[in-house]
Amino acid sequence: MLRGLILLASLYAITLVSCEKPVTSNIPQITLMYAGPDSVSVVDTLTIVLSVKDGDADLGVSPSSGGADIYVKDKRYDSADYKGYFFPELDPEILDPDKGVTATCYLFLTSDQIQRRPDSVYAVLGDPTTLEIYVKDKAGHESNHVLTGEIRLF
Repeated sequence: MLRGLILLASLYAITLVSCEKPVTSNIPQITLMYAGPDSVSVVDTLTIVLSVKDGDADLGVSPSSGGADIYVKDKRYDSADYKGYFFPELDPEILDPDKGVTATCYLFLTSDQIQRRPDSVYAVLGDPTTLEIYVKDKAGHESNHVLTGEIRLF
């Protein structure tokens, strides 16, 4: 009888845990999944892969809004501004505010978007940098900031 009560209590506890609604934030959260290659020449493309989660699924600002979706800062320069990039047009059917959204974002940066400094020492040894990245949603909520590992520009 005691084993039966323990089994029943365990099943009840498992049922409660499995029925919980996941807690999601209306503030976007990003995770850096990949940034590479770690050496980039003028003919290469730097690929950044982010996992993006947003509890109210209000991603994808309009390019005419004056804002952007993804912000990238080159950490070589203290005074550098963030450069803004846009998500591709998002299908409204996947952006359900009741369910939130989880997506994988691929950002491709070319040599004209991130350039090596012209000093001769950097031409030989490479110009090391780190990029700081965050995402902003339509409500203006700013995600956490992530840093890439060191990237050498040749």
